Amino acid sequence: MAITGYERIGIEVTEGRALEARALTRCAIALTEALNSADLATTEEAVTLNNRLWLFFYSEIESGRVSLPAEVATNIASLASYVVSVAQRAYSGERKVLETLISINRNIAAGLMEAGGQSADQSDQTAATGPAVRTAFSTTA
Repeated sequence: MAITGYERIGIEVTEGRALEARALTRCAIALTEALNSADLATTEEAVTLNNRLWLFFYSEIESGRVSLPAEVATNIASLASYVVSVAQRAYSGERKVLETLISINRNIAAGLMEAGGQSADQSDQTAATGPAVRTAFSTTA
């Protein structure tokens, strides 16, 4: 049975949501590791990874390459601006800022997984088992 164009788009959207959720979850895991570590290098790596992800989201919205409702696009752009604006405090290991970034990532990931038909727990398991997101984003300096 052939997949129709509409079915293919549905599959691509679901896969995109799952990928975004895994990336957000991986960043949340890295930020949690940084929060629990006294190592400045671990914190810098986690915050950099998170910033790259959110800057990517922002650039995709600003370029018009994604089709989102205006309110959603505005909210994601605002969150990206916030993430970047608190980066310096996050780099210094400020606990409250790191906790906030973790919460943002987890909540957005959970929403994406609900929309894509996968639970946030499944996303946590997927993100925790592989460094694919870290590899993908660490090569774009």
